[in-house]
Amino acid sequence: MSGIHVHANEWRSCLAEPPPELAIAELADTSLTGPMLSSFGRACHARVRSGIVARTGARSRLHHLNVSCMRLLVVEDNNELSKLLSQGLASAFYQVDTVSSAADARDALNDISYAAMILDLGLPDEDGLSVLTELRRRGDPLPVIVLTARGGLQDRVGGLRSGADDYLVKPFALEELVARLQAILRRPGQLLGRSLELGNLVYDTESRQTFVGGAPRTLSARELSVLEILLRRQGRVVPKKAVEDHIFGLTGEVGSNAVEVYVSRLRKQLAEYGATVVIHTIRGVGYMMAAET
Repeated sequence: MSGIHVHANEWRSCLAEPPPELAIAELADTSLTGPMLSSFGRACHARVRSGIVARTGARSRLHHLNVSCMRLLVVEDNNELSKLLSQGLASAFYQVDTVSSAADARDALNDISYAAMILDLGLPDEDGLSVLTELRRRGDPLPVIVLTARGGLQDRVGGLRSGADDYLVKPFALEELVARLQAILRRPGQLLGRSLELGNLVYDTESRQTFVGGAPRTLSARELSVLEILLRRQGRVVPKKAVEDHIFGLTGEVGSNAVEVYVSRLRKQLAEYGATVVIHTIRGVGYMMAAET
């Protein structure tokens, strides 16, 4: 993609009176630059917040789905569109990491457990479908929405046959993207929707609720992030960097001992709750969760 193109009358309409659907189009020229682009971005952000969250009543539904704890990966090489997507999805209470190439997407997917991926196909290093094909070949069920300018019938069929859960053509409405994302994450087995168990500890990844001996227990959002990655790789050493990325994502600011602090808090909480699990610290490497012996 070469950029975001919004005609002047569309831009003024967005600022003055947001239309029923906020469309983000491909940028093919420089008709929207500088202060205009900044104003457009602010207007879009306000439109997303008012249109997606308040006007449609989605706030309560999103809160019910606990999406504030959900991290998405957006793979988009156009910087302005990537920024607008990140702002819009953040306004819908998702945490968002953005990358601009297939290589960076692979690195992010290897390091972090995402709820879903939004994938552009026209990436600078290779076709985005190669990333999708690799995911499905290794049996990874990560929900993927393809977001591309390729709108032909064969393109759409090819994307879906390659393993996409949905296919959305640019220009598109942010409200529609969020609605499609919600629909995918509501499907059985999605929304990170499996229970993880170890000893007498159960973590319901759909409700993000922890149970010890059948009783519900409360953990903070970041303690839950540590718990999830350790449970998903139980019995294996999880590198400290992988834990850090899972908690804070690709862009979060991380203190020098932040991971140690959250691991220590989780360890203390689980012990107080009587969980029959132990978190081992492998010095210089990372952490491992295992059942007590």
